[in-house]
Amino acid sequence: MQFRCLTEVRILFVRGKSIVTSRYFAFFSRNWEGSIKDTPLLIFLFYLVFDLQADKVTVIYIVFHIHIFFRDVLQVEVTSPPGLSGSTASIHGDDLYLFAGHGRQGNINDLYHFNLRKREWELLSSYKEEYSNPSPRDKAVSWIYNNKFYCFGGFGPPLQGFLSENGKFTSDDSSYPTRGWNNQLLEYDISKKKWVRHLAPGQHMQAAQVRNKVYIFGGRYQMERLNDLHFVEVDNLQWSGRLTTEGNIPEGRSWHSLSALDDGRLFMYGGFNTSCQPLSDAWTLDLLTLQWSQLKHVPGDRPRLWHTACVTPSQEVVIHGGCSNNILDYQVQTVSFDLMTGGELKLVLLQYFPVYRALESQIYRCSL
Repeated sequence: MQFRCLTEVRILFVRGKSIVTSRYFAFFSRNWEGSIKDTPLLIFLFYLVFDLQADKVTVIYIVFHIHIFFRDVLQVEVTSPPGLSGSTASIHGDDLYLFAGHGRQGNINDLYHFNLRKREWELLSSYKEEYSNPSPRDKAVSWIYNNKFYCFGGFGPPLQGFLSENGKFTSDDSSYPTRGWNNQLLEYDISKKKWVRHLAPGQHMQAAQVRNKVYIFGGRYQMERLNDLHFVEVDNLQWSGRLTTEGNIPEGRSWHSLSALDDGRLFMYGGFNTSCQPLSDAWTLDLLTLQWSQLKHVPGDRPRLWHTACVTPSQEVVIHGGCSNNILDYQVQTVSFDLMTGGELKLVLLQYFPVYRALESQIYRCSL
């Protein structure tokens, strides 16, 4: 393990390769069972490992203490949902909601609920309920607001059945059978346990929620990766249209991460550009002025895509998992990361680092 402390960026590296293909989600808890020496701030890097042949899912919690750089791993094997890729998920309290994805039978539109404390799955809606569920898809984005689960966009078969009149479908000319992009905005009422019908209108785009607005940047459309920015007001489901931003604009990308900071900025990292090159750049967007700024102090030699990121209360961005090379080049071995087998974790500091935080790790290690 190597630890580097710089003036403006702090990164923890745990080196190695992962042989596991995973779907990562990250969230925080201040009062989780089994916390380390009763210390309050824990980050949980939660992800699913899908075994397509055995149709088995393993749920893994990586419990990581930001202050002292100590981690623990909890692994739970479950039987539901089936092996999937490209699902979208959001966490609300102790509950995770997992929607859609692509498996052995193609795209699905199942919605699952997983209780993080009880470690139990519940199937909320299924593809068998054709006339009360949205169309199958993968690579969508989701968020939770006012006890409702929202989903936007995705890639899959043409829209059909329930809500098929909402939104637009554009076919991918290179796919067979026909698959393509949609711009549907979907709402699931968690209390009533049903999808809601709305008359409201990419693939691999990313979203960040700031109070009642959800910002969406980039994504792939046909053979181009976009760099446009939009937001939707969740209270009335009204779209902003394409926003005009200032400064140097990041190049188009998909498979990046987009995180909301407490000071009114968005933080974007990495991704995959139109030339199929993995990216390692980091940007912030001031939501008041819509000014993009590139962070020059973030290392430019560590590309990352298909990763996850979340923000600590100290405004540090934790980047976990993902791949570092062109995953579409099947002649090159994909290099992926996870903390169970070594992997790599980045911790990016976006403000001045208190001295006491630098000392906590050393004090803890000396006490072992």
